[in-house]
Amino acid sequence: MATVWTARQISLDRIVAVKFLSTHLLNDPEAVEQFRSESKAAAQLRHPGIVQIYDAGEYKGLFYYVMEFVAGCTIGDLLKKKGRLEEKHALLVAEGIALALSHAWSASRLIHCDIKPENVLVDSDGTIKVADLGLARIMGRYTVEKEADTISGTPNYISPEQATGLSDLDCRTDIYSLGCMLYHMVTGRLPFAHNAERQILEKQCFDFLPDPAELQTELSLETAWLIEKMMVKDRNLRTADWKEVLADIQTVIAGNLPTLLPPAGRSTVQRGPRREAAPPKKKKTSEAVVLTEDAAPRQKIVLSKKDMKTYLSTSAERQNKPDMAGALTTLAVLSVCVVVSLFGFRCALSPTLETPNARHTIEEQDLPPRAHVVSPEPVTIKPSPARPSAEAKTPSAAPNQALPSWDHPDFQRAARDFNQALALYKQFQTDRKDPSLLQQAEKLSRQAQKTFESLKNRAPADVPIEQTIQQCYHLIADCRHSTLLIPGQATSPKPQGALSAPSAATAQGVSNIVLALNWEAPVQGNSYNLKDLQTLLSDWGSPGVQLAADPSLILFAHISFLMPAPEAARLAGLKLSPRRPVACAGFPRDSFFYYTLRGDFGEGFRELLLVADKADQVVAIQLVNDNPGVSLWLDAQFFTDQWKTYEFIQGKIKSNIEWKIAHRVTPLNHMIRIDSELVQNDPNGYFGLGDSKSRTSLLLPEQMVSLLLHNLQKNGPK
Repeated sequence: MATVWTARQISLDRIVAVKFLSTHLLNDPEAVEQFRSESKAAAQLRHPGIVQIYDAGEYKGLFYYVMEFVAGCTIGDLLKKKGRLEEKHALLVAEGIALALSHAWSASRLIHCDIKPENVLVDSDGTIKVADLGLARIMGRYTVEKEADTISGTPNYISPEQATGLSDLDCRTDIYSLGCMLYHMVTGRLPFAHNAERQILEKQCFDFLPDPAELQTELSLETAWLIEKMMVKDRNLRTADWKEVLADIQTVIAGNLPTLLPPAGRSTVQRGPRREAAPPKKKKTSEAVVLTEDAAPRQKIVLSKKDMKTYLSTSAERQNKPDMAGALTTLAVLSVCVVVSLFGFRCALSPTLETPNARHTIEEQDLPPRAHVVSPEPVTIKPSPARPSAEAKTPSAAPNQALPSWDHPDFQRAARDFNQALALYKQFQTDRKDPSLLQQAEKLSRQAQKTFESLKNRAPADVPIEQTIQQCYHLIADCRHSTLLIPGQATSPKPQGALSAPSAATAQGVSNIVLALNWEAPVQGNSYNLKDLQTLLSDWGSPGVQLAADPSLILFAHISFLMPAPEAARLAGLKLSPRRPVACAGFPRDSFFYYTLRGDFGEGFRELLLVADKADQVVAIQLVNDNPGVSLWLDAQFFTDQWKTYEFIQGKIKSNIEWKIAHRVTPLNHMIRIDSELVQNDPNGYFGLGDSKSRTSLLLPEQMVSLLLHNLQKNGPK
């Protein structure tokens, strides 16, 4: 979507790279907003392993940003030259990428979503640098380079959750992509090569790759285990923290196995005979690498000149001399090396540099427009005579070209769903003020996609069902990306503890609570938790399993029912703690987890627990104040020594049998609120009550109340 020029910054007399938005996208408001968001996000980061952004702005209708010039090559260049990297060098590259992405995640909660060899640079001094990190604000968008029928590009490296179009992505998606890239670097094999784009996406979700230790017999088993761990398909089972990834990489470099290896069959990478014959042995504790908060990790990774000579020789160094004749025609007014002023950032544009092997002096590439940009003149699917007209845009067809008709009722229904989704998307584009239009459009697109998928094996040969399915995916992606560009959706984090008011336009339609496959299995836990929870809920619902839910229900402040947990934290401007399983055995097995947010949430509450289901969707909220002070919060008459549990999500029971607990249940809009307070005893106090020790407030939607009662009825105390 952009063209990169080399330039000289006059004021500081240094070489820089200037990135301009491609001319064929200048009239696309979404591309302009993407460009702005990209530059703002990237400019906030300062790290030796990240290509630095110096400036951004607009010049005579052209949007640009000025970035650090990296006089080197990409890892992609090295792979093209040598086929694969030596294991020790590949691990160093992986460590350099992990350091950079760890900084981006911890500092700004940014993710890359496009980790691949072409986006990782090796500077002339050997420093590993990650480029295009600014694309983190446009999560999930990717480009592919087409060569005949072969797709070689980002789909080969993206995570299963990214391949399926999920919006609530986090650092785990980059961890998977880095695993794919490491696989490529040590084996010389592109993951799922020689497949069409859509097939690659499906394979990332459902298929497997050969064991790298079988493809390269000299590869250490430790590195093969590391790759398998990073490429676990289910993100809920994948490593969720860059600190652990870095520790694993450094442990493997030291010749030891990574920690906490995944169960067999959970990863995209299979286990071959070598690893099956030599099962992993438990490491000595002293051999493990542990990164603590106080540790000072390396800031950057540098490949030595001796290492670089393994891959590049002086005689083979590239002299980049791009042909700019047809590039950026709107820049024709700028002569080569003429000094221009870009909003005060003075630089001289130049088509070439005298620096050998200067990676960022590149040729203008004929980058194709995004295939999923909806054309103002969509292609028409020829309807059957008895049915209304149905439209759909197909990338490979010319505007207004009639596609073959098919009278199958499901096909016609799916076409109408897609047309309605397309109309809603266009309606949103007129003023970009109503996000609910995008949510409705995405829902309809998914319905259409699923129906078209079910018809794939029955469609006539002249009906381009694959293209139609792909159009649904593209429109879903457009809806997701447009949502991220709505003002306020991609802003910098708010101050600690700040919570925004509920959005006027909340999610429409119905979604589902997602449970583990073994959710009905008995759970061993504290019987006091079970008894107390069942007693409190029994008067406020009936047992049942109703997983369909209304995501427009507001649980607390800006947090809505089934909102992705990372999104809830991002809107609050707060950082998520590591995810932990809900401790109360009354919750279905292996299905619910919680994150902790810390801030000021009113009424003295300093912690907010986001209770999430198997798909990381928020299903309940618990507010916590573990240092409430002297005065009581709840009415003294509610306190009794009969209760044992005072905090349900973490399953806490009182440690002193003489202390008292009060619970108060209040019905709200389609949910209940359980207020709880723990106080110590004091014979001389009011009603024999002393200081307040803990206060919590648990917010449960009706569906969760019914589900918990169902689980308690089946597995709770008899």
